[in-house]
Amino acid sequence: MKNIKHITLAILTSVLLFSCENSLEDVYDEIGEVGTPIKTDIKYTLTEDDFETLDLSSEKFASFEQAENIIPTVLNQVLPNSPGAKAALMVDIYNDNNTIISNLFDAKEVTLTTEDYPTANSGAFHPSESAAELLPAIITGKVTGAESGNFYKVTYSNFTEEPTKATAGQVVAYDFTNETFNGWTSVDVTGDQAWEDATGFGNISMSGFDGQAYENEDWLVSPEVNLTGETELKFQIDENLRYGSDLSLVKVLVSENYTGDINTATWNELTITNRNFHSDNNLTPSDVIDFSAYDNKIIHIAFKYNSTTSDSTRWLIGNVSISKGEGDEFTGDTETLTAYYTYDGSTYSVPEIAYELTSEDYDAMGTESGTPGQYNNFSSSISPDDYLPLFLANKYQFATTGTQKLIFYKYFSGSTSTRFDLYSYENGAWIMPETSTETEIRFINKKGTWVSDNPIVYSITSDDFVWISESSLKSDADYASQLDSAGQYKNFDRRPGGEAYWSDEQIEVALNLFLKDKFPETEVGTQYAVSALTYVGSSAIEEFRLILDESGDYIYVTE
Repeated sequence: MKNIKHITLAILTSVLLFSCENSLEDVYDEIGEVGTPIKTDIKYTLTEDDFETLDLSSEKFASFEQAENIIPTVLNQVLPNSPGAKAALMVDIYNDNNTIISNLFDAKEVTLTTEDYPTANSGAFHPSESAAELLPAIITGKVTGAESGNFYKVTYSNFTEEPTKATAGQVVAYDFTNETFNGWTSVDVTGDQAWEDATGFGNISMSGFDGQAYENEDWLVSPEVNLTGETELKFQIDENLRYGSDLSLVKVLVSENYTGDINTATWNELTITNRNFHSDNNLTPSDVIDFSAYDNKIIHIAFKYNSTTSDSTRWLIGNVSISKGEGDEFTGDTETLTAYYTYDGSTYSVPEIAYELTSEDYDAMGTESGTPGQYNNFSSSISPDDYLPLFLANKYQFATTGTQKLIFYKYFSGSTSTRFDLYSYENGAWIMPETSTETEIRFINKKGTWVSDNPIVYSITSDDFVWISESSLKSDADYASQLDSAGQYKNFDRRPGGEAYWSDEQIEVALNLFLKDKFPETEVGTQYAVSALTYVGSSAIEEFRLILDESGDYIYVTE
């Protein structure tokens, strides 16, 4: 027997739907163990994290086909792996007649390589380099065969702060995160407190506080550090300074003549930049500082700690490193952004109605905590919908009805990306026009993975039953009673053993004739879910799932 879904009217009106408000734990409880057939649809709503996984420019889909292709990536992560289970989602799909949105989604991809950026070995634009000004020339050098009217989506990276050059290579490194002194020697001069290795913080530490602040002088001196043959040296320390107020009490010193007595050696203090007192226990790497004064030298390094009865800093140290020179590559935090350009036959430019928010624009919407200007972006807690209409009203005070603006903005959700929204000026206000349609999309779990389950849905009408009853099947005596019944009662008689009984095979033949006549341009591989009124002693609705195969015939879909 072919696998055909029998759905009665009673069932259709009492289907249990899982709400998107229910937790997935509730869903699992409802469906039981994995592998148990799920008879009801799982209703699921995509979350912000899901859209992050799908890597979309907005929480809408370019087309139904795009949604079909990529949503299973999420469903395989969040829904049960239960063959036969079905899921239904309501998603927003951009309308085909929205030209600018369609152009953006159809834009040709352009991704920059390290060599494309203006500063060699950067792999990103520096803060002093304007991506908006430089990208048109870069695109010109990368794109061939451009035609007027083409749209291009350019993915690029920005340094969020001025980057530094990475060091060429490590010469000496001491890792104190193993809570050992690594051969360094402690020297107690004053006070009962001393340097500690097994601190519980995952590093070494010194503090003059023990119930109260005490006066202390304590040193921790390195083994001999031989830098012979090394040049253009750099120094860096990871540390945490807490509970004090005077940075001059904690020093990093270097000696070229230390022989075991701190008092007879000459010590020079290193100027460690970006030092400050902490409010937590996290280590902060210092700036990489010039250490070239000790090129080709044999030295000792010392941490000198002092405390007073009123100031007892706690000093945690994680790592100390000496590296040689600067390398070729820049390092620093970056963000990956997107820009769109159109080609007019000679130049690349941002679409005329597009506008990308600047740092000044975000600041104008507020710089305090919880406003766009705090980090120059929007997020799930700072919705662009709450700010952009007023921003547009202030920026375009003389806009006329029907004016549209495509606003590009930064959105943070785990990482910063570029998103866009289309606004239109209507009845004295900036609104988001209906650029998309909420559409149901369905999926089914087959062999442990979620796949599209979106046939063309068609319901057989009374006129259709009349057409079937008068079709070419009238010449086949095996269909005489069935056709008379279908034409008279406008249903398929599904009572086994009855004179007018329609078998699965007979319905398949009848629907073949009907679908080929009704939809003559159907492409191979297209599925139809045909529902029809049947009679089984009482009226019922039955669904027949068919697919047009390569032979040109419709056959039942089997799972």
